Amino acid sequence: MRIFWFLFILLLIASSCATFSPRMYYSYDKTGPLVISEKVGATIEPAERDKYNLFHNVKDFKSASFQELKGGGYELEIMTAEHRYIAVNRDSLALAILRDYIDNYETIKDSIKKFESKWRIISYDTLGQPITRFEVGRTYYTCCCAGGFGLVEFCGTYTAVPIITFVYWFASILYGFEMKEINTTTAAVIVGTSSALIGLVVGHIIDNSQQNNRIKKIKEARKPRLVE
Repeated sequence: MRIFWFLFILLLIASSCATFSPRMYYSYDKTGPLVISEKVGATIEPAERDKYNLFHNVKDFKSASFQELKGGGYELEIMTAEHRYIAVNRDSLALAILRDYIDNYETIKDSIKKFESKWRIISYDTLGQPITRFEVGRTYYTCCCAGGFGLVEFCGTYTAVPIITFVYWFASILYGFEMKEINTTTAAVIVGTSSALIGLVVGHIIDNSQQNNRIKKIKEARKPRLVE
């Protein structure tokens, strides 16, 4: 029963840590206008949009401008023939990636895989802007939660001794050596460390299984919102 509650609490903590909240995409502070690159200036015009293959799926595009955000990322204002849209990118690498893309476009356009590898890009939003492994990764801490909780649980108690004793006893029968007394602290540390490693593996599996869901939520949070 103790093991059951341990696993239940562990999964509960892991699930709560893995939850992604898009709140930071809707509540933020702007620090001022932003010039992404000297090559385009403060405003990206239709000819520049076409030249650098930016802002996919925006019909009747007229211009785009940026506001830098406190804590990283940018607010993008897109003007079309009839409407004004706002899109938010909270990846702290977003500005550096876009600046690199524009400044070195002639080289990057022929080696996009190297560019994606450099910035660890794993997907793109509806505007064609990169989603990096860093942005996806910072929304969850399942590995840390699972491993840390396992370490605290087993190092904080000495229930490890019966487990180690049984394994040691079984090995002594199997291989024919004399069984010696087991140090309680050593046993707790061994099982505690093993528990932490198992927790990390379980957390990593959970992380991978939820990655697609996190990417989906980031794309949804980054969608341009109609202002007027």
